[in-house]
Amino acid sequence: MSRVKSLCLALIAAVSCPATASETVTSEPGGSAYHFVSHYEVHIDSPASAVWPRLIDIGSWMYEFDLASVSGTAGEEGDVRRLYAGADYLIEITKVIPGELLVFANLPSETDGERATGVAVITLAEANATTTVRLTMSRRYAGSGTGSNPNRTMRESPEFQERTRAMWQGRFLARLKSLVEDAPPAADRIDACDTRRLFGTCVEYTLSELGDGYREHVASACASNRRGELSGRYVQNSRCPAANRVARCEDIVEDPSEAFEYDKHYYVGTADRYAWEASSVQATCEQVSGRFVSEPMTE
Repeated sequence: MSRVKSLCLALIAAVSCPATASETVTSEPGGSAYHFVSHYEVHIDSPASAVWPRLIDIGSWMYEFDLASVSGTAGEEGDVRRLYAGADYLIEITKVIPGELLVFANLPSETDGERATGVAVITLAEANATTTVRLTMSRRYAGSGTGSNPNRTMRESPEFQERTRAMWQGRFLARLKSLVEDAPPAADRIDACDTRRLFGTCVEYTLSELGDGYREHVASACASNRRGELSGRYVQNSRCPAANRVARCEDIVEDPSEAFEYDKHYYVGTADRYAWEASSVQATCEQVSGRFVSEPMTE
C-alpha cells in the first residue's frame, strides 16, 4: 500500500471523532523524515446540502491561495490546482463523496532542501440541521542533509503553529461558515462565472431568473466548455469584479430557447489574448440585443 494511501485511510478514521484544533510534529522511525499534522473543525448552522456547494468551491473559502487550475474539472476527482502563483506546489482532489467527504493530495514538491508530500481529509457530519466540518492535514517532510533541521524547528515553534491555526481555523473555516450562514436566499442571489484569465470576461446570473435545472446547467457550463476544456470558475453569491473592467453587456439572451438572461463583463489586462475595448464590446453587445454600458476602469 502506498504511503499516501495509508496516510489517507488513517486520517479518515481519525476525523470520525470530535477533536479540538491541534498541531503536532512527529518523527518517522529510522531517519530524518517527520510529519506535521494539523486538525481543525467548525460548526455551521446549516444542513450538509447547503455546506457542500461552498466547500467544493475551494477558492471561495481558501481565499489566500492562488488555486489556479492546472488540469482536470473544477470540484471533481483529478482537479489539480497550483497553491502559489509561479511556484511548483500543487494539490489534487483525489476523492469526492458529495455531502460527506473531500480528500486532497499534496503532490510531491521540494522547497528549501525538503521533499514534501501530504494529504488533507475534510468530512461533513450533520445533526439537527447543524453540520460539523472537520479538516485534518498530514504533511510528510524529508530532508537530504544531516544534523539540525531549521524547517522542522520552525514548524515545532508555537509561533508557526499559531499562525497555521489562525489561517485555517480562524480565517478559512470561518469564511466557509460565513459564506453558508450569511448567504441570501437563492431567489435573491447573484452568481458569477469568472473566465477573466482565459477570455477577459465574467458573466453574472441572477438566480431568481433561473429554474433549478438552469442553475445546475450554468454552473456545469462555467467549469468546462462543450469540448470538455477548462473554462472558468463558478462562484456562488458573488458579482463580477470591478477592477480592470472596461464595459458590460446587460440582459443578453443568446439563445431564445434558453429563456433566461445574463450580464457579461469585459476586462483588459486579465488574459494574454484578450484586451477588450469599449467599442468592440458595444458591437458585440448589439449583435446579441443586449444593453451596452461603458464604465470608467478601476484598478
